[in-house]
Amino acid sequence: MPNAMIKSFSKKTGKSVKDIEKLWDQAKEIVKNEYKGKVKPDTPQFYALVVSILKKQLKIKKSNSESFEGLLHSLKLI
Repeated sequence: MPNAMIKSFSKKTGKSVKDIEKLWDQAKEIVKNEYKGKVKPDTPQFYALVVSILKKQLKIKKSNSESFEGLLHSLKLI
């Protein structure tokens, strides 16, 4: 588990590192169960799915730069 990210999420949400670590483990299990045979553990895709689920669990919204619309804005296409 990426410790720096966990600490960052702890600061953003006010939740303890221990609570976020539990949610991280839950997110990993969700990905393992929902994407069995489609996404292998220890791959970038697995990690991205776990982080996405963890953010949803913590109600952390994507930053503007992470969204497609944010990209279009930064490129001044919209």
